[in-house]
Amino acid sequence: SLQGIDIAVGATGDSGADAQSPIPGAGAVHIIDIGEPGFFAPQLLATIGLGYNGGSNINLVDLGAGDAFGSAVSLDGQRLAVGAPGDDGFQDDFFNTGAAYLFSFAGSDFSGGNLDSIFGAFYPGTLDFNPAGLGLGSTDEDFFGSSLVLRGQQLVVGARGDDGLNDSQSDSGAVYLFNFGGPGFASPVQSGRIGAGYVASAGFSLGLTVGEGFGSALAFDGDRLVVGAPGNDGKGVSAGNAGAAYLFTFGN
Repeated sequence: SLQGIDIAVGATGDSGADAQSPIPGAGAVHIIDIGEPGFFAPQLLATIGLGYNGGSNINLVDLGAGDAFGSAVSLDGQRLAVGAPGDDGFQDDFFNTGAAYLFSFAGSDFSGGNLDSIFGAFYPGTLDFNPAGLGLGSTDEDFFGSSLVLRGQQLVVGARGDDGLNDSQSDSGAVYLFNFGGPGFASPVQSGRIGAGYVASAGFSLGLTVGEGFGSALAFDGDRLVVGAPGNDGKGVSAGNAGAAYLFTFGN
C-alpha cells in the first residue's frame, strides 16, 4: 500500500524476529519511508510482527504459524489495516477463518503504533469485532482478510473462501462492508455482505458458483467497488477459471 512517500509491505512468509524459534508463515508488515518522491533514500520505519521490539516496531505476540499476516495491507493517513487470512480466531478454534488487524500511529513517522482492534472470529477484546457469519457453518476456512481497503470511516474486507449462505457454494467467496461511527476505529458496524445467497439485512446476493474466490482482490473508491474472482468460469460456466472482475456502485 503506497501513500505519499510511505509504503506498507506485507511479508507473509516471515517467521518472527527470533531465528532460534521460528514460527513459519506467521507473517509481518514493514513500513518504509522512501525519503522523497522517486523512491530515493528509503528508510525502514517500523516492522509489525511476532517478536519485533524496539523503536517503532510492534510485537504481535499472538501470531501463529500460517496466519499469513500481511497478505493484504491498506494505509489511510496514520492508520493501517492488515489482513491475516490464515488466522484461526479466538483461542485458535476456527481454522483459517481469517482476520483483519487495525492499527493507529501517534506520528506521521509511524511512531507510537498501537493495535486498536481485531476483526475476526469471536475475539473478545473491548474494541474487537466479530463479523456476522464468520467462523460459523460446517467449514471454517473463510480466509477473511484475503484482501482489504481502509478509507476514512469505511473498511472493506474480502473472504475468498466464504461458502455463501448455509454453506451452499464452497469457496465462492464474499466481501464484508464495515463503517465506523466515531473517530479512529470507534463504534464499528457491519453494514453489508456481498456473496452467494446473502439477502438478509444489508446483504447483497450474487449468483456465485463453487470455487470462484470472489474477494481475492478488491479496490474501493468512494461509492464504487471492484472485486476480483479469479476462479470465475465465464458466462454459462463455459471457460474454467477464466476469472472476472465485479463492479459495484452504492447509493450513499
